Amino acid sequence: LFPNKYRALVLDGPVDARNYANHPSQGLLEQTAGFERELGRFLQACAVDQIACSGFGGTDPWDAFDQLIEQADANPIPAPNYAPDPRPIKGDDIRGAAFAELYAKFLWGDLAKALADAKNGDGSGIRRMIDEDWFGRDPDTGEFDPGGDRYFTITAADQTYDHKNLGQYLELGDLAWGMFDHFYVNNGYAELNYGLYPVQGQDAFKGPFRVPKSSPTILVVDTTYDPATPYRGGKRLARDLGQT
Repeated sequence: LFPNKYRALVLDGPVDARNYANHPSQGLLEQTAGFERELGRFLQACAVDQIACSGFGGTDPWDAFDQLIEQADANPIPAPNYAPDPRPIKGDDIRGAAFAELYAKFLWGDLAKALADAKNGDGSGIRRMIDEDWFGRDPDTGEFDPGGDRYFTITAADQTYDHKNLGQYLELGDLAWGMFDHFYVNNGYAELNYGLYPVQGQDAFKGPFRVPKSSPTILVVDTTYDPATPYRGGKRLARDLGQT
């Protein structure tokens, strides 16, 4: 918007701006694929280093992970040691906890410990991750951080969603369910909320995102295994800026 009004600009962990603004469903499909890929890396790491992963999964952590989800769906696992909310955990809680902790590699050890505990009959670690790390629950007050509400409101105003053909989001949800074993909830069905939301941003910028040659060069910083903002999205953004 203001290509000549800055001295320097760094975009850290960026998204593909064109997809984000104009084709959010495509961006979410790529993001979901990123989380599935990162889950595979985590489980592979557990197979290589069982000590770091608290012994979870033995020689086949992937199978152990899927079996744990099925077990929790059939018989919810107690969470007696998470005092703020000791509700038993189900399969979706395990998926959600994994989704939350896969954002950063330094959290993998905590996730593995919580999975190992759940396998041994104590889902307290998973319950804490879901309540605190995912939903932002304050363990002292019981209140939830409004970050999720802010995220929805901002993206609903920024992005382009079809408010007439709502059936497409059900079709996208079915597609995601068929493509992604664990994190299909991230797109498709979840996007129906955007299709139903009546408020539109009046000044949302949809592009073009190309920067004039006269503006300072933008530094785009991206990592190869960031599940939330996949690496190729950053590559596309750098290309679209026209400064590579």
